[in-house]
Amino acid sequence: MGLCPYGACESCLLGGQEKECHFWSPIQHTCIMSSKYEENEMEDLYLDHLGRSREMSDDDWTMEDFKEEMKRMESLKKGWLDGDGEAISKEVIELVNDEVLKRLSFCPPHVFPMESGGLSLEWFLKEDFAAAVESSLKGCIFGKDMYRPEDWTQEASWMRLERTVRENM
Repeated sequence: MGLCPYGACESCLLGGQEKECHFWSPIQHTCIMSSKYEENEMEDLYLDHLGRSREMSDDDWTMEDFKEEMKRMESLKKGWLDGDGEAISKEVIELVNDEVLKRLSFCPPHVFPMESGGLSLEWFLKEDFAAAVESSLKGCIFGKDMYRPEDWTQEASWMRLERTVRENM
């Protein structure tokens, strides 16, 4: 493999042989050094998830852990992120609590706040992936080779998420 065509690194992920490239965008499917790349907030969310995935596993994560984290998410006030960061939407808190109890108690997600007032639900299984639930109750399911927009007010979205969790256990 030769030099990166964008001058980003000595060996390039475009051939799919590098496991980790700091410049490859798994969501945009291009190199961030490319003129085709357009930054978006999902990219930042994915990179945060990728960083956390190296430190966490679902081996010892329980429903009690999930409930404790949700209490912490509910307590976050506007400005929780060094003066930025919206308070987590009450609608998001209620919806996520209800759906995780209903469908995902067999493998509850790790939960992280999003600056926009939503939540990132994350699993570190065979394939690491996450579900972004924005304050608008829209969002997506994403992972290394996956990006699917979702409307979290629809039962079908939660059913797809449950299926994704089960397939990756």
